[in-house]
Amino acid sequence: MKVVSVATMRDLEARAMAAGITQVELMENAGVAAAAEALAFCRQSVAPTHCRRFTVVAGKGNNGGDAFVVARHLATHTDLPVTVCSVVPRDTFTGAARHHAERLPATVACQVVD
Repeated sequence: MKVVSVATMRDLEARAMAAGITQVELMENAGVAAAAEALAFCRQSVAPTHCRRFTVVAGKGNNGGDAFVVARHLATHTDLPVTVCSVVPRDTFTGAARHHAERLPATVACQVVD
């Protein structure tokens, strides 16, 4: 895994969008990759009886959009319950984050936390 600074990540995202990748696609790719990592961790490091649910924490803005993709991917690729704990109501998201918030399956519980 490579860790990059916020400035570097913004630059990489700007380059990707300049090359024709949309923000919706960037979020989808990030969320799918994060969900795959979570699933791999559970399969490799956690006893099956101990992995009973997923809770995804969603910040505001693009972080929240990424989290909604993670939650959707986990819900569609496992039989485990998935809950999103969001720092803001789902209807306050805009742009690509709102797009992904609206794609959450009805089976995913979404609650606002303080």
